[in-house]
Amino acid sequence: NNRLDGNVIVSFGLWERLELGVDIPFTVNQARDTKIKVGADDFGLTPIRGGGFGDVRVQPKLRLIKAKDAGIDVAVYAPMTIPSGGKAQYFGEQDMTGGPALAISKEFSVGTRLALNGGYVFGPKIKPYGLDNEPVRDDKFFWKFGVGHRFKKHSKVPLGLALSIGGAMNTAGKPFGRGDDYPLEMLASAELDV
Repeated sequence: NNRLDGNVIVSFGLWERLELGVDIPFTVNQARDTKIKVGADDFGLTPIRGGGFGDVRVQPKLRLIKAKDAGIDVAVYAPMTIPSGGKAQYFGEQDMTGGPALAISKEFSVGTRLALNGGYVFGPKIKPYGLDNEPVRDDKFFWKFGVGHRFKKHSKVPLGLALSIGGAMNTAGKPFGRGDDYPLEMLASAELDV
């Protein structure tokens, strides 16, 4: 029911058109309840504790339109995960995942940036809790909207702040049948130039 995660991210750019990003997620600590209620039934769960590394994510990206030419940036990318974290403690998937995605962003002269991403991820057919009456999780659509501001653009403060909200929709099962098939995530971040 609680988890503290972090990421080490490295990105390489070539010719202002191609980019390769590598993300190594890690979990510092996690814990959960040992019972789950499904309908009228209670099921015991194995406790999860501790930390570890998650699935390595690799993301090639190709810029199609540059802001200096058209006022917006448009890129296609292919987020992929390599099963390296192990599914037993929910650090990763049991199989490789990946798929196509589109990213659109616009930066304004005041230092504010808006971004919208969306795509489709092909994934393994799984039952995360291993229960007989549990629906299968499958491929998913995902989306993310973000806004950020870099103060350095008009002041001497080397700080950037960002806020994003994103979600996904499982393609297996009934549309809008279960709340956990449609996760939402909100992230806030701060950047400091050194």
